[in-house]
Amino acid sequence: MIGTAMTSLDDRIRDLVEQGKQRAEIISILGIGKSSLYRRLNKLGLTREQLSHAAAIPWRVREPHLMTTEAQYLRLLSQSAQGHNATTPAERNSAFAWARSLIEDDMDITYDDQWREIPADKNNWHIKRVYDAAVQGRKRSGSTQP
Repeated sequence: MIGTAMTSLDDRIRDLVEQGKQRAEIISILGIGKSSLYRRLNKLGLTREQLSHAAAIPWRVREPHLMTTEAQYLRLLSQSAQGHNATTPAERNSAFAWARSLIEDDMDITYDDQWREIPADKNNWHIKRVYDAAVQGRKRSGSTQP
């Protein structure tokens, strides 16, 4: 009987995910805990792969600066480097254009309690490495555009 109840709950979770319900909505609808939901989602193969953006954002960025344009563009480039296209083409294109602009101007990006554009050290050019990795990731994923 317990096995049937668990299967039924798994089916309900799958249905709610397929309906596009957010995690918080599913928890509320089913009356289960957050950790229970995540365990079941993982078991069902319904969790999203977590990407690491450490190569693109190697600094410890303060919370107020996590959603700045620079941080968002670096994450978008990181997603592309890892072969993921979880954003719109317009957002990706903006990130690529931003990085190309810095590179064309021989500039780099750094963070030390704030985002700063600095003259590039071509032996240790962070934005160029991130951009090149993103271009390669787009090629591997079959995209014809950077």
